[in-house]
Amino acid sequence: MSISERFHKWKETFSANMRSLSFRGKIDYLFTYYKSWGLGLVFLIFAVFLIGDMISQGRKEIIIQGFFTNDEYNLFDAETLQNEYAEYLDVSNNQRIVFDDSLYISLEGSETEYTAASNAKIIAYMTTRELDFVVTTKAVMEYYLESIPMMDLNNVLPPELRKLLTDSLYMGIDGSGNEGIVALDMAQSRYLRDRDDVDFGKYYLFVPYNLPDTSRVAAFIEYCFCNE
Repeated sequence: MSISERFHKWKETFSANMRSLSFRGKIDYLFTYYKSWGLGLVFLIFAVFLIGDMISQGRKEIIIQGFFTNDEYNLFDAETLQNEYAEYLDVSNNQRIVFDDSLYISLEGSETEYTAASNAKIIAYMTTRELDFVVTTKAVMEYYLESIPMMDLNNVLPPELRKLLTDSLYMGIDGSGNEGIVALDMAQSRYLRDRDDVDFGKYYLFVPYNLPDTSRVAAFIEYCFCNE
């Protein structure tokens, strides 16, 4: 069997196994069968992906880029959100929206390769000022709140929008000791307000301290809470 045939056979088997699993099942499967590759290979793959992704992104203007982590109930389906928001904004062919819902941060016990890779991606995109926002669970948001500086949403939200979202604003002190509105409770957003079918807990949106353009995050938040 040639290398090409072996690869296609592996790809078919891998895809069939992944399609039959839940979100958490996919994670367990990956690390049960592939953890022997080691953390070094995970970061190598991530580095290759990041470089390739940055080259590809350079060809189009990114309107907004956001990460959704620990979405075990598929509340924030990245592809659906991208398409709907792109349609709402009427983006042109040389523009695009980038949302990623594949990240998972585990705060239980030792750090897994998947958590390490997810965390590395978030930090890398923050550092390069490529990330506009993160939506995650309250526990993960508070984990980042303790260790990194965050943008005070007073500097993001226009006064009228901030007043409208008063009950959703989360006050806190970030990793640099600065007090302000550090996150936004997504419970009353279009994605969660009618989801009473599952007990998914709390999800919060936070913004990196070095956000290059606050207006595009403000526009997305307004879309989430004010437009139907």
